[in-house]
Amino acid sequence: MRQLLAVVAALLMVGAALIARSAIDDDNGNNGNGGDGSTPTLLCAAELGDVCDELARSEDIDVFKAPMDAVASDSDMLREYDGWLTFERNAERVSEARVRSSLDRITEEPSDPIARSPVVIAIAEERADVLATQCGGDVTWQCIGDVAGEPWQSIGGSITWGEVKPAHADPESTGEGLVIIGEQAAHFFGTTDLSRDNFDEDEFLEWFTRLERSTKTDSNAFQALLTSRSATYDVVATLEARADESLAQREDVRLIYPAPVATADVVFIQVVDGDDDLADIVTGDAGQDALRDAGFRVDDDERNPPLSDGSRLPSAGVLEALLQTWREVTG
Repeated sequence: MRQLLAVVAALLMVGAALIARSAIDDDNGNNGNGGDGSTPTLLCAAELGDVCDELARSEDIDVFKAPMDAVASDSDMLREYDGWLTFERNAERVSEARVRSSLDRITEEPSDPIARSPVVIAIAEERADVLATQCGGDVTWQCIGDVAGEPWQSIGGSITWGEVKPAHADPESTGEGLVIIGEQAAHFFGTTDLSRDNFDEDEFLEWFTRLERSTKTDSNAFQALLTSRSATYDVVATLEARADESLAQREDVRLIYPAPVATADVVFIQVVDGDDDLADIVTGDAGQDALRDAGFRVDDDERNPPLSDGSRLPSAGVLEALLQTWREVTG
């Protein structure tokens, strides 16, 4: 009996504490983000983690990281933060998915792009020459898809190179990977004005299946190409921001910008009722400096090739359909 009374008393104390905590939160207007005067909280796309870590070191903010598939499957998690730093098309995917599901709006409109990075294809110089000859001059996604998984020897390369081994980041969990398969589709059809029906066409499905089933998904594929000297992967699609600095001391790897080049555009999305100061930090000098240090193009960056206006990608809804096609063909 004494033990039972002790348990009941303990439960009553816990309940009282929870009620008191709730009253404090209500009085402070605490909605789970930094709008109550606490330290602003920023959620970052996983591949922008280094950018956000630099912001956390220079500014009074707390940063957290999540892969895109986690946000896509539970966008309500954004309520726990003041803002989200991600890529433009992924921000649009989340917003459109909530509209389709008749869910309430939890984010404001995305900012204009803060920084951009074009898609590049990294290939060892000797293999790039062989592939360019096979492609008739310029290395294109159409041509890469035609030879993916084939022996290099069959297209004029060395028997010691093995098969053509493409790689890129996972399009499900990263904005980088989604931009890459978006560029592939846009190049195959010669336009970004696509619909879901395009991805059911037999010619595209045959090509896309051959390309993506021969492709390994690896966020560190570019580094693997360098360290393994093309033994692991030898045709790696990535972002210029991830590749440029690593190639500063290398002359044996070529970066190809497949035209028209698509870009991964970084945007900030403020959560409804989130801390307004966070937007100023992330879209202002501090955010731009962190992105520039990470290799992204900011403002008047004069690197070649120059970038066109817009990302040169299909719409977010079309990319959602392409991602579903990718899931189906890669099994």
